[in-house]
Amino acid sequence: MKLRRFLSLAVPAIACTLAIGSWAAALPVAVAYPGVNYALTGPSAPEEQLLRAMQEDRAAHGKVLLTWEAMTSAVAREQSEDMAKYDYADYVSPRLGTLEYRLHRAGVSAGNARFAVYRMPSIAAVMENLQESHLDLEETATAIGIGIAQRRPQELYVTLIFFEKHSQLDPFPTLPILGAEYRISGRLDAGLEKPLLAVTRPDGQVTEEPLKLSSDRRFDSTVRFDKGRGVYSVEITASASLGPMVVDLMHCYAGVEYPPPTEPPRKTPMSADVREGERMIFDLINKARAEANLPALAYDNRLSDTARAHSEDMFRNKYFAHDSPTFGNLGARMARAGVTAKKFCENIANNQDLAAAHRELMDSPGHRKDILDPDLTRVGVGVVRADNGQLLVTEDFMEDFRTYDTGALAQQLIRGLNEARGKDRIAWLAESSALSDIALENSRSMMAYGKLDQSRVKALIPQKRLRLKYVEAAMLKTSDPADPAQIAEALKARYQEVGVGIVQDTEPSGAKILWTTVLLGER
Repeated sequence: MKLRRFLSLAVPAIACTLAIGSWAAALPVAVAYPGVNYALTGPSAPEEQLLRAMQEDRAAHGKVLLTWEAMTSAVAREQSEDMAKYDYADYVSPRLGTLEYRLHRAGVSAGNARFAVYRMPSIAAVMENLQESHLDLEETATAIGIGIAQRRPQELYVTLIFFEKHSQLDPFPTLPILGAEYRISGRLDAGLEKPLLAVTRPDGQVTEEPLKLSSDRRFDSTVRFDKGRGVYSVEITASASLGPMVVDLMHCYAGVEYPPPTEPPRKTPMSADVREGERMIFDLINKARAEANLPALAYDNRLSDTARAHSEDMFRNKYFAHDSPTFGNLGARMARAGVTAKKFCENIANNQDLAAAHRELMDSPGHRKDILDPDLTRVGVGVVRADNGQLLVTEDFMEDFRTYDTGALAQQLIRGLNEARGKDRIAWLAESSALSDIALENSRSMMAYGKLDQSRVKALIPQKRLRLKYVEAAMLKTSDPADPAQIAEALKARYQEVGVGIVQDTEPSGAKILWTTVLLGER
């Protein structure tokens, strides 16, 4: 994996005007999604004019028409009012905070939000800039919030909030009662499968739960806010045609007041050399892991090469997803690069500021889980800068295959089998050195021939002249140590003895494989 995340975009502003009616009431603290009581009843005349022009342009180019979002437009208009009043053009307000913060505060699920702000002389100038810049933020958008305000003649302030919306989420609290459990439900659009509910708790831990889809594509589960006071980030992801994506994301505050906007973060200076930016992201990843008491990841140039190639491919072919239409999914891209690992993970981000991109990834439960995965060992970062300053970031992670002490693994498996028997109040198995010797010989034979087989067991048991009525054999080929639950036969009371033999082999691909033979004896 992993999940894609649409991140904030502030388009450079140009000087500009039109007379527009004002809407100045600040939005309230969020209570539930969606905050319909504070939504706009409709777009203003200039907002309607811009929306109509955008729809005509999209229809002419075969794009999906945009749905006007009332609550999102309320947030957008609030931003434009603030920009006009204080004469600036940025998606971060020094007084109100970021647009993403205010979408969450207004109760809008902001999982796939992208932003653009303008200071322009006219609606026509906004359209001209949109058409010339070919912004990828609007390529796949399905919904929009539009806010327009003015400061003086020929100075039009415009805020656009694009969404790629693929779900209809039922009302869900963003100020839940501490300790309470709430239903989270809704409907996924056709083409999305394997929905997953992920929650970051106040202690920073992430939990995940697969969601079932009904025949009418609805999902229904619950979220319990019982892990302490603070923020719970609730996210729904699903698999799309080009890989997994974030569908909905909400920040919910349990047992605490909804926080005021923090001081706008300063943009991190970045040199013209994007390689320095890649190392900066690497340092931020390891800083986050250190704060979570996790070991640092090693920087891997092979992973960085594949990550950079993916960022370049997204930039060149104007898409934002984990699966490349040209080079395939993460596994295919790694195989093409000759990189072998036990596990791969990937995060992608799109932002004009690298530190902001990292913060957004950490705020998303799915991406946070990747960054703080204790099993990962290496990472590579690839950054590509577009002409407008936009940065496409790909983080590719991997877990190395481990070399095991197979003798210790065999003892560990025997202990696990006996603990499982103890829970079922079945007498423990006694280790038989003769059975272990036969099991080890059988595992070596399987490794030599590259297939699961018990021929050596059948050949050696008569030679050992064991005083056993019956011997049951179980063979496994795994990359991880065998789980006692995989040996269900071991829970039968008829067996009194056990022998385990394990060997590890490295395949031509670089994968490390454990060949395991378990023998159960009945006296």
